[in-house]
Amino acid sequence: MEPMELNLISGTRPGTYRDEQTRKDEVSVSPPEFGSPFLIKLSAFSLPVFPSKINGFRLLAFGFQLASELWSPPLLVRREEWCALRMANFSPVKNDLKHFHNEFRASVTEQQFKQFKALKSNKKKILFVARLEKCFTYPVRAQINQGKNFEEAKLMKNKGNIEFQKENYFSAFWFYSQAILKSSLNDPGASEESVVYFANRSACLYHMKKYELALKDIDFALKNNYPVHLSHKLLDRKARCFLALKKHDLAIKAFRSTISALDESKLSTEKRQKWQKDIQIMLLMLQKNHQVKFTDTKGESKKEIKNTCNSKYEAMKANIDIEYSQKMGRYARAKSDIKAGDIVLVEEPHCALLLDTYRETHCHNCFKRIEVLYPCTTCDQIMFCSEKCAAYAISTYHQTECPILSTLWKANVSVVCLMALRMITQHPIEFFLQKKNNLLNNRKNQIEEYHSSNYEAVCTLIGHESEREPEDMMNRIFLTLFLLQCLRKTSYLQKNSTPSNENEKSNHLNDEEILIAQLILHHLQILQFNAHEVSELVIQNNKTQTLDSKFIGGALYPTLALFNHSCNPGVVRYFKGTKVIVRAIRNIRAGEMVDENYGPIFATTKKFERQQTLQERYWFTCECEACINNWPTVDEMNNAIIRLRCTNTKCHGFISLDPNNDQFFIKCKLCLENNNILKALKTLQETDDMFIEAKNSEKSNPEKALKEFLRILKSLDTTLVLPSKDYYICQEEIRTCYLMMGNRFQQN
Repeated sequence: MEPMELNLISGTRPGTYRDEQTRKDEVSVSPPEFGSPFLIKLSAFSLPVFPSKINGFRLLAFGFQLASELWSPPLLVRREEWCALRMANFSPVKNDLKHFHNEFRASVTEQQFKQFKALKSNKKKILFVARLEKCFTYPVRAQINQGKNFEEAKLMKNKGNIEFQKENYFSAFWFYSQAILKSSLNDPGASEESVVYFANRSACLYHMKKYELALKDIDFALKNNYPVHLSHKLLDRKARCFLALKKHDLAIKAFRSTISALDESKLSTEKRQKWQKDIQIMLLMLQKNHQVKFTDTKGESKKEIKNTCNSKYEAMKANIDIEYSQKMGRYARAKSDIKAGDIVLVEEPHCALLLDTYRETHCHNCFKRIEVLYPCTTCDQIMFCSEKCAAYAISTYHQTECPILSTLWKANVSVVCLMALRMITQHPIEFFLQKKNNLLNNRKNQIEEYHSSNYEAVCTLIGHESEREPEDMMNRIFLTLFLLQCLRKTSYLQKNSTPSNENEKSNHLNDEEILIAQLILHHLQILQFNAHEVSELVIQNNKTQTLDSKFIGGALYPTLALFNHSCNPGVVRYFKGTKVIVRAIRNIRAGEMVDENYGPIFATTKKFERQQTLQERYWFTCECEACINNWPTVDEMNNAIIRLRCTNTKCHGFISLDPNNDQFFIKCKLCLENNNILKALKTLQETDDMFIEAKNSEKSNPEKALKEFLRILKSLDTTLVLPSKDYYICQEEIRTCYLMMGNRFQQN
């Protein structure tokens, strides 16, 4: 079953509260003691680990975030409280745009709204709303070359030169980066100067011993018409970078290229010949001291990768399948046993969008932290981590979005709304025109290949259109037409419509605009239920070892979106860039559902609250094991009682032990078999020692700690019956290790 209802826009910027103040309570806590009350102590105190710190939200528009308490002695925890959002008066607009929406909605008469309710198709509804007064009143502006300033770029370069001469290489690096940001290689009059900034920055990186990054800047400059008479400098630096990296064969190639390039230099004959002679000596030394074996990288054999992917769902492992039932919709089920720690799914997003809050620190395309920025060629607002990311974005979605980003940010539409637009802009309009009939008429067709780039597969995700109120649909159509109005200001639609200046506020929609509007409206509905937040773990480098998971963007993972919810999930997710990795957090038997968590989790939230949240946000009543059996929260669990599994493998009963017990053989009430509890207690004692060892290596070596925690979980799984506080604490440590292996940033 795919999730149900969620407020698309909360009335605030993503990740903040309605009053624009993110509440964070800092509390210093002690770690719980892990174990049993018999041979070891059972945790008498245990703070909850909330799902969004570990699992993140299934969806993006809750308008609030949860934090987790991750066990680490001592630990400063940042906790953000739940902020309930009302479903009444739902409006997928906020702040600046909300004012225009309110004016629009107030202008709709009762008779007009009645006529709107009677319409059956989305096309008719869109055309009806487009003709209403005040629909296209928002002032959309397109801006080209935003922030680019050649004179300011030269000023930054000069400051960089001064710092470089002082050997303040990091400061010089920063100034050269600012010069790159303010310049443009597209400007014929400034392109030669602009490429010099990359060359200068490579010199800083070389002195900072960032050789790989220096090589990227060198190659970029050489590929972008760096002055021929200066190229010998870059090639010489390139050779020395390879030397530092101990890639002597590549260093020799670069030195030989330097000798040739010196012939094109404007150096005096004496200086040129001396430089060439020095390089010849260097080459002789290299060939004498190193047995150089030139590597044919193209001919290298790759390690054989065993194909364990599902034949239809390429992001998912072969031992999982997607099934369907009328009650639950599509859901994932294990075809064979899955062990805790196993990778279940690895998926690239269909689309991903970075929050504008992080546009100066993270790559706009892949979400990685930027070490060396590569800017947009026409604005200084967007940055990329590499030439590859910049080239991809500029050749696809960003060429359309660039001139309207300022308008979109000013309007304060949510990341989900921007994703609805991105799903359009990442393809040329011809892509949708060719698929028009299939997209509009056959969305429910069987998809043969289900992968993240398959747009038709994405369109089959559920949006619960038939269950929506007319008010909801009118609000979404208003937002759809706002996004269409923005597109009219770009070159995206101009080939197929009247010029944007004439058509920007026109109530008339041509066929291409109607198609795009219908698709955007559909995107807004499916993203509401199927988008995930992407997170990054920030580690504060202080005595209190603060861990804080930050919501940095949103993404749509078509296969992951098919996984059902459980308040006791079987999997947990973390991110590497925009890629999501899903791994088992407990053993899952063949035939069992493979479920994730949409937010409410049994260990921290009572059943009534969980059910209420899921019903309000997703329109379904959860029937997971924790809900059916009304499992207690961690705080409600009785620390004085341990529930041990019956040693009879065919029995599903358990033995309850309390502190007053003085027997070592206890009869199972279900199968009546005597159980020797000493073995179980010894196992619990061993897990206590293992827990301490794993905890000590968690931050320095999360991979090592993960193996230990998984061993502990395996022992607990064969010893204890759920729900168990110790079992849950161990799961949280495993989740922490997963996060440490994903997007993370060590903050000094």
